[in-house]
Amino acid sequence: MFKAGQRIVCVNDSFDAIQQATIPNLPKRDEQYVVRDAFQVTRNGTSSGIWAVHLRELTNPHLAHPSGLGTFEPSFAADRFAQLADDGAVHEEAADVMLRQIEEEVELEVLV
Repeated sequence: MFKAGQRIVCVNDSFDAIQQATIPNLPKRDEQYVVRDAFQVTRNGTSSGIWAVHLRELTNPHLAHPSGLGTFEPSFAADRFAQLADDGAVHEEAADVMLRQIEEEVELEVLV
């Protein structure tokens, strides 16, 4: 998984209406970012197995936690991003993910 200092690129910037309304600074597709920190999301005190990241370039105001136990800075699911190589190229497996997403979008456009 990602680690602090790694360069990544956003491959999925589709956010629902609630996320768009409550999180002012969202990553944009094809934009490059640097991981500020990466962690596994916990729910009800248990690891969910889902990885999330905070980005150096984006900070957001803290929101009330749904549990009522304080506040948190919104994070972004790690699977929204692909790792970049040192030369700025997208890793091969990340390129495959991006290609699949583009193909899915084209299929959806055909269906509409």
